[in-house]
Amino acid sequence: MATLLLLASRKFLAFAKANNCSPVREAQDQTWPWGLDRLYALLTAHRNGKDALDDYMAPPLYEYKTLQRKSIGGSYVIETAEPAIAQAILSTQSSDFALG
Repeated sequence: MATLLLLASRKFLAFAKANNCSPVREAQDQTWPWGLDRLYALLTAHRNGKDALDDYMAPPLYEYKTLQRKSIGGSYVIETAEPAIAQAILSTQSSDFALG
């Protein structure tokens, strides 16, 4: 597992370098390993009278339009609210990225 994570991280960094990408700010809203606290908040949002998108997903993107975070398993997730970035991904390499 650690080898796969290292390879994924190197692939991610190689992609960023090859495409002249600026560094992406690391999200600061996770305190538990792999963001399990954030995952728990998202899964229990409705029960707690919250909206997962409006109360948990969107607020970190108000200050910085693009954020990076480590997900369960250590993979990187890039979140963006920047239309130009989304358009570039969809128009050039949409099959390389998961959308959701």
